[in-house]
Amino acid sequence: MSDSRTNDEELIKQLVDGEQSALAKLFELNRYRLQRMIAVRMDQRLKGRVDEADILQEAFMILSKKIDSYDTNMSPYVWMCLTVLDQLIAEHRKHIRAGKRDARREVSISQKVGDESSTELAATLEANDTSIRGKVATLEVTKHIRDTLSQMDEKDRDIIIMRIFENMSNTEVAEILDLTPNGASSRFSRALERLQREVFSDRSPDESRF
Repeated sequence: MSDSRTNDEELIKQLVDGEQSALAKLFELNRYRLQRMIAVRMDQRLKGRVDEADILQEAFMILSKKIDSYDTNMSPYVWMCLTVLDQLIAEHRKHIRAGKRDARREVSISQKVGDESSTELAATLEANDTSIRGKVATLEVTKHIRDTLSQMDEKDRDIIIMRIFENMSNTEVAEILDLTPNGASSRFSRALERLQREVFSDRSPDESRF
């Protein structure tokens, strides 16, 4: 039985050597996560105009052309993720808003946390109480989650979305947000605790623990 970790390390070595086949394999291994990131961040106005698969294809072509610039100080996923995000931003500018802005501010993710995502996040906030899953889909809770996220510090909001909805590891989040792994872990814990406190603190004991 093969060791996927060893195989990944071998693919990274091949990527450093500029082998396009290694890039293709790594991209395919991470396709689901990259597609999920697009789905979370894509503006509703873009849907119907731009296909997620097209964004991934364009990003892959860009990565193929700059494969020699890959730096081992960055994980392959983060390298690919940032390029996919840049392509999503380019599509946003092309179809919705012209002009140059900060790439990490261009696609606001807090406003895209809909009822289904809010339900998922609410369940995470009270993971030890499975009975809450039947009632967290209320408009009151989902709206409260969206409102709270929109008022949080940008990095705190991003770290919650990346860890919970985009399935990023703590190390990957630290790379993207330019934090140490310990710093990213602490920030995520504090942000999640704040979100949990503000979403459920104003509810009575009977309401907050169904």
